[in-house]
Amino acid sequence: INIYYYIGITILSIFVYFRILHNVVIEIGEPSKFINIFDGPSYFDFSFENLEIILSQHRSFGFPLFMKLYRFFDYDLSYWSLVSYVFYIFSIFYFFYSGSNFNLNKNFLFIFCSGLILSKSLYHYLGHYTEFLSISLFLISLGLFLTAVNKNNFLNYLIFSIIFFYCYQVRPPMVLYLIFFIIF
Repeated sequence: INIYYYIGITILSIFVYFRILHNVVIEIGEPSKFINIFDGPSYFDFSFENLEIILSQHRSFGFPLFMKLYRFFDYDLSYWSLVSYVFYIFSIFYFFYSGSNFNLNKNFLFIFCSGLILSKSLYHYLGHYTEFLSISLFLISLGLFLTAVNKNNFLNYLIFSIIFFYCYQVRPPMVLYLIFFIIF
């Protein structure tokens, strides 16, 4: 049986677990409240007119760029929570896959990834904060770092560097965690 079948069943099971047992709402089909709450307006209205304007704003450009690219397909962010959720689950699977190929202890990886998947407090951030995207990019960065070290070729290090820089642009403090992981 195809591995994508298992991944799909897992994502659906996790969704049902949080929806039924913990009443986590993934808003689908209605404009996201993110546009009008918290820091949403400053991300939503971020100007990309020229480099000087981009660098002079009080926000880093990573999250607004992700939103701008996403809004090309869904302008009012009707499926933003669902896309954030799927991207997060994908990042956990990618980290698990990369860690397995790097020969990290599979029991540790399973417990670590299960904790990430089953963390109710993390789902509080779903669709409304930059943390959800930054944690996803952080996990992908870790996975890319493990892949780069394992394969030891220029292309993998380049891809890791680009995603690492983008993770920094989404949420600058996340880079500290990645640096500590690399050092230790």
